Amino acid sequence: MTFTTLSRVIVALSLTAFLTACGGGGSSAAPTDSISGTLSGFTSWTSATQLTLQDNGGDNLAVNKNGTFTFSQGVPFGSSYAVTVLTQAPNETCTVTNGTGTATANVTNVQVSCTVAAAAEAVLYPFGALPDGENPYTSLIMDTSGNLYGTTQLGGAYGGTVGGYGTVFELVKGAGGYTEKILYSFDTLPDGRNPMAGLIMDAGGNLYGTTENGGAYGSTVGGYGTVFELVKGASSYTEKVLYSFGASSGDGQNPAAGLIMDAGGNLYGTTAGGGGTNDGTVFELTLSNGRDTEAILHSFTGTDGLDPNAGLITDTSGNLYSTTQNGGTNNTGTVFELVKGASGYTEQLLYSFGASGDGQHPFFSGVAMDPSGDLYGTTWGGGANNTGTVFELVKGASGYAEKILYSFGALGGTDGQNPFAGVIMDASGDLYGTTRYGGGPNNAGAVFELAKGASGYTETVLHSFARTDGAYPDSDLIMDTSGNLYSTTQTGGTNSSSYGTVFEITP
Repeated sequence: MTFTTLSRVIVALSLTAFLTACGGGGSSAAPTDSISGTLSGFTSWTSATQLTLQDNGGDNLAVNKNGTFTFSQGVPFGSSYAVTVLTQAPNETCTVTNGTGTATANVTNVQVSCTVAAAAEAVLYPFGALPDGENPYTSLIMDTSGNLYGTTQLGGAYGGTVGGYGTVFELVKGAGGYTEKILYSFDTLPDGRNPMAGLIMDAGGNLYGTTENGGAYGSTVGGYGTVFELVKGASSYTEKVLYSFGASSGDGQNPAAGLIMDAGGNLYGTTAGGGGTNDGTVFELTLSNGRDTEAILHSFTGTDGLDPNAGLITDTSGNLYSTTQNGGTNNTGTVFELVKGASGYTEQLLYSFGASGDGQHPFFSGVAMDPSGDLYGTTWGGGANNTGTVFELVKGASGYAEKILYSFGALGGTDGQNPFAGVIMDASGDLYGTTRYGGGPNNAGAVFELAKGASGYTETVLHSFARTDGAYPDSDLIMDTSGNLYSTTQTGGTNSSSYGTVFEITP
């Protein structure tokens, strides 16, 4: 027994004896000891989610961050305490140690340790042999019924000798799962070929996208690519090639990214090549007099960016933002903005990625924007281990300042490595993305979360691919209203030739 405990026992006994001598003591209260401890390992899917602890079956305490906690009531000196987990937070398993005993002093050593439960992955569809689609690089879109739409780079009904020219597909959601429908197989020139990006959908259910190759120009090199529309009919879709790249010198060539659409139905995107110095472009397609007219909004020159492989986002003023894989001050990529003015767009170079330690080469990653105007994305190289980063560009009064939010782990570890795609953000500011490699011994990629906390971000690998369930996730995730995540893998799956998958991650 410690000196402090012995002193409190003597005081308690003396008080009892004094009250007894005075003929009282029945209504006196013993000293109250507080019950406190430490929470560690808490990394919830949403930072607002609470874990509820309980002491002695009635004193409830909600906590939502790591650190110390104290119950509000405490217990009388000499009484027992029993701390338990009343309600687990979603995707967390929390356990209590040193949670029971008799209070003979303030209790401070209760330990609550949490681990993230492994998210459940489901392969919604494994792509098969021709004439099915093969090898998707696409992100997905979801309609109000939960049906999913995307593209495959190869496969389809045409071009079998070269692996197929690619497809547009739908996964129709039913009571027992998803059923695939091939909405369109790309055909011989001047049709588009080899879509590398996802789709957008207008209010009428029509679909829009790009193909990296094909089209009316550049046939000797497989074509310079197209912008296409699939017009929705009563029972099927009809394709229209809205624009073939390469019609004139200085035009864009070979779009690897998808499109965005403004309120007027105008389409915006990037091409990885073409332009005045063949370093890539940003373009707009405007529907006028029944035909689509292209305008080059910006041609890159290398010093301001090179190889824009990623799609665009827009703010409420119509300004456009994205990345280039290469170019800039160090030829390791850039983040740029096209500022909309009365007579056109003006490019601003927001950030040039640096040398050692900084992120390098954002691949297919564009940027996501939070309500403050800060920008988030990934680089497939650079960082502490040269396996890529997640970065933030913090908007200030005089420009943007870069912060490395996370550097992916070293080669051969269990962390993901080399993200090709960007990140998405939930309402709590947590970030989600994929890595092409890493995730453990299969080196087939991973899905990760960066949970936002008071002092930074904490990474969790939500799923590591095993090749039989997919390999090399190269595309952005999407999230439904329940927090489930969806995307594609470029290869892997249960078919022997590994044609890729559509997958879902359930928290």
